[in-house]
Amino acid sequence: MLKLVCRRQMANGGATLGFTARISSHLTGLDTARSIIFDSVQSNYGNGYNNVTGQFKAPEAGIYVFFANIMSESGGGNEYIETEIVKNGGEQLAEMYSGGSALFDSTSNMAVTSLDEGDVVWVRVHGGFSSNFAIHCCFSSFSGFVIGY
Repeated sequence: MLKLVCRRQMANGGATLGFTARISSHLTGLDTARSIIFDSVQSNYGNGYNNVTGQFKAPEAGIYVFFANIMSESGGGNEYIETEIVKNGGEQLAEMYSGGSALFDSTSNMAVTSLDEGDVVWVRVHGGFSSNFAIHCCFSSFSGFVIGY
């Protein structure tokens, strides 16, 4: 079977668009709707991810994939945190729930969405079911990349 792949020349000179970042230290005292800052950047092709704001800003329009993994802090069994991947601060792309045990707990989710140039995607606390607004470092990460136009 012959597979034909078509590629459009990207506005950024043909560079790949994608990033991976993780949290370098424990985050505690997070409020509802607070952005989660993944400050340790592993890769940032196209420079769309900002490790100060925790937001990815689309350098150009396209179809993007976003993935987040959140590890909640361990505790007495009643610590849990609900988070979400959001687009432009309003549209929820994915929701994650972690916790409820005496051990560390981890959750992940992925979303595929269409972005216009300048659209912004990030991860934030979703307070509906959160009791412990704390996230464990090092295993919590946020990634995204373009898959098409």
